[in-house]
Amino acid sequence: MPLPSAEYRLTSPAQPGLFAFVTIAGQAAKLHRTSDGEYIECVLDQPFQVTFVDNRTTSPGHSYEVTLWTDGVYANRRVVRSTDPLFQTPLNDSSRVFLFNGQIESATTVRQLVFRAVKTLDDDGQCTDQELAKQVGRIELSYIRICNIQNIGWIEPSLRKLTRRVWAEEAKPAGSCSTEPGKVIAVGPQRYDGYDRIDPEDDPFFSLAVRYETREMLELLGVIPVAKGADGQPADKQEDDDFVVLKWTPLGSTNARAAQGGAKKGREKGKATKEAKSVRFADFTVDSDDDKDGSEDIIVLSLVLGGANSKADSRE
Repeated sequence: MPLPSAEYRLTSPAQPGLFAFVTIAGQAAKLHRTSDGEYIECVLDQPFQVTFVDNRTTSPGHSYEVTLWTDGVYANRRVVRSTDPLFQTPLNDSSRVFLFNGQIESATTVRQLVFRAVKTLDDDGQCTDQELAKQVGRIELSYIRICNIQNIGWIEPSLRKLTRRVWAEEAKPAGSCSTEPGKVIAVGPQRYDGYDRIDPEDDPFFSLAVRYETREMLELLGVIPVAKGADGQPADKQEDDDFVVLKWTPLGSTNARAAQGGAKKGREKGKATKEAKSVRFADFTVDSDDDKDGSEDIIVLSLVLGGANSKADSRE
């Protein structure tokens, strides 16, 4: 079967022959590689699938389970025995390809996984579990070595249901996205095995992970360039009192401070306190000018990104 090229594949240098990729609405999602990890652009209200491929030509000498986690929640798993004949089949053979197309619901059904805009609320601190928030926006396949496999048979497993999450703004900013269950899909009967894990579930032998975000958030994080319109301006430039991102410059660059030199003092109309998952230090330049008062309002925000809450130091 045809598989996507390297620019779409999640890989591990320590585990050649193993890779994964994400498919959104039938199309492989291109990876955007940064020093902070790999990202894909999600498409809101569209289902996605995750595919794991084992192209090793010899058995690793151990059996293993590969488990899909979305937003830190268990979705599904596959078990491969060390004696499985797949290791003798041609590369990219269908027996080597494991498709995860949803969260397991029963022995014969899964719930389709769909990207949704994250729902936030401004309240008295509800739904602000920072550890859980760190997992939102993350798709992970964990590889765990196992032993003592026992054939249990065709049974319905004990499930943890994936539910709609609501986040407070300080835990997850508006404009982000998460996943939630979609429609029920019928699948063939799935066999469940009992076994002992050699590696702990929270410390797998290795994992393949990717973060997903909307295009707007990827632009804000500096993962992809800001889309330009025909006039050379950002395609989604705002004309109201909301802030407009002009540039994203790493601290230490001479350009980071030069942006302030010719700025005239004016009214501050934009507020920017953004939480981001990318670990970096940056100057975030904001133009809040409304082109009506003749002034050039430029605010430079020094952002420290990577914690639960980013810090902004506003200077006019």
